Amino acid sequence: MSGPVELRLLGGFALSLHSMVVNLPRSAQRLVALVAIAERIGRQQAGRTLWPDVDDRRAGHRMRSDLWRVSHHAMGVLANDAGGLHLRPGVQVDTAVLEAHARRALSTVRAPAHLDPVFAELGRWPVVQDLLPGWDDDWIVVERVRLRQLHLHALEASARCLLERGCFGEALDMALQVQAADPLRETAQALAVKIFLAQDNVAAAHRHFTTFETMLYSELGVRPSPRLQALVRGALQDRTVSE
Repeated sequence: MSGPVELRLLGGFALSLHSMVVNLPRSAQRLVALVAIAERIGRQQAGRTLWPDVDDRRAGHRMRSDLWRVSHHAMGVLANDAGGLHLRPGVQVDTAVLEAHARRALSTVRAPAHLDPVFAELGRWPVVQDLLPGWDDDWIVVERVRLRQLHLHALEASARCLLERGCFGEALDMALQVQAADPLRETAQALAVKIFLAQDNVAAAHRHFTTFETMLYSELGVRPSPRLQALVRGALQDRTVSE
């Protein structure tokens, strides 16, 4: 098969061959998505994952039907050999690209080198695009949480590294991306406060903290951590003393 083969799982399922969208039945979409997430999986294990409420014989029958559908509509996307089911080489999967960027960013934070291109690539991925939204299979929910947390963690780590370098605008942009995806995530809120304080924007830091404090109490009935409260209080006291 020649030409690009692209599989999108973030924000919804989409498969394209040679820039042409392929319409697969939902059952075949689930099979392709499972293989893409697992990278390689045995047929029996795939059947038990996709149809946990039926016996192996019926699952095997459904598997054969869906494999035929995939080969009929998108020939060459899936390989079925002695090693199990896997995507053929050359199939580009957005979740795999995102994970590679996130892990590269995390490794770069630990051993800084050529930071800007790495962080720029990570920052282009919108956090709000969840893995296969609306699909409630257990294996999807688990992977959705894992991938989302990896992305958020990589963005936070990148923002902290940029803050240390004095790249305040880029650091704040990443911190705010995390907040947009998870408004109650205190690590991201605290990071934004630290960025404002590093710029001597005490008023902005205080407003940001107050907004978060109000939201947190409204949603969960709790206050920000003592560490975050002390950070903001200390900055206000230092400013008062210096003036």
